[in-house]
Amino acid sequence: MEQKKIDQALRLIESASKQALQQGETLELCYSGGKDSDVILHLARRAGVPFRAIYKNTTIDPPGTIAHCKQNAVEVVNPKIKFFELCEKRGLPNRFARFCCGVLKEYKIENHQLLGIRKFESVKRSKLYQEPQLCRFYSKKEYVCQTLPILFWTDEDLLDYVTQERV
Repeated sequence: MEQKKIDQALRLIESASKQALQQGETLELCYSGGKDSDVILHLARRAGVPFRAIYKNTTIDPPGTIAHCKQNAVEVVNPKIKFFELCEKRGLPNRFARFCCGVLKEYKIENHQLLGIRKFESVKRSKLYQEPQLCRFYSKKEYVCQTLPILFWTDEDLLDYVTQERV
């Protein structure tokens, strides 16, 4: 694992925290319970910045994932509508109707987020994410600034870090 990549990830986290704090806000660490999220959580703690680690429960999550979140002091947030209630209203999700993630997982709580997205996970992500920081504006007042500290990490980088740091 290149120390350069670790240092860059830490600087990105520090920068995101600074931006949030300058606006009197909290940095949201979007936690999924997977290895990428565990690495982001470890890096954020290592950076020593204030943040709020949040797992967005879909209500059909495996009990082991919820337990893992609690073991890591990650806040579990329940949605306004449960998965099966959403299906009753809108039908079953499929590749043409992928509404459930938008409703249950991909909403913002804070205006500044850390995400464990990596370009090397898929061709779609490789094309979609070009820079480690992006801001999405929904209106003049509604926005989210996202920071992707491990965007350029390979699978090998991630596994090296997990092993090296005992994540």
